[in-house]
Amino acid sequence: MKKTLAIGLFGLGNMIIGSTAAQIYSYVDADGQQVFTDRPPATASSETVELQTVNRMPAGQRIIKLQAPAELKRQLEPAPPPYQAFALLSPLQDETLRNTGTAVDIQVSSTPQLQPGHSYQASLNGVAHGSASTKPEWQIHGVERGSHQLAVQLLDENKKPLMQTPEITIHIKQTTLADRRRTRPCAEDDYGQRPECPLADKPEKKKPWWRLGL
Repeated sequence: MKKTLAIGLFGLGNMIIGSTAAQIYSYVDADGQQVFTDRPPATASSETVELQTVNRMPAGQRIIKLQAPAELKRQLEPAPPPYQAFALLSPLQDETLRNTGTAVDIQVSSTPQLQPGHSYQASLNGVAHGSASTKPEWQIHGVERGSHQLAVQLLDENKKPLMQTPEITIHIKQTTLADRRRTRPCAEDDYGQRPECPLADKPEKKKPWWRLGL
């Protein structure tokens, strides 16, 4: 009897787990043993068994963390900038350059030093001026008198700008021969000796008054 009841309870448990919607019935068979079933017998009286709701816990999600190889991590991480600093050392902001012809000396500094394939490119009034340089000191030519906006770009091997210095204003002033002549008038012995004192401009030597008319 105990064994049969245990088997019946085990079956009842399976029925509870297998289907919470099915109705369970209990009856006593011909041998006097209690039977649990979801199909009531037609030949014996049966009773409905009230079952408690079985709470089912959702299966917990399993999170697996994949560790990327060190080389892949290095490839995915953004590359550090190739330069920490870049500055225009000369000329200075609002500097006036006098009597330099049309040439302007440029000096820049970068940290670290210029890498292979990289170059410096000067721009005048927003337009690239002259050839790119691989040295931190060079000259640009063809800079006319007046005020200009000057900046320098640091280019990579594909001539794409990596960094740019702040734009500065420089003033080019050229002293003309007339300016020099006004500053230092031509003496008699200066004609033919100083550019601003051509020999053709040398005045004729005046005759003494006593020789006038001779």
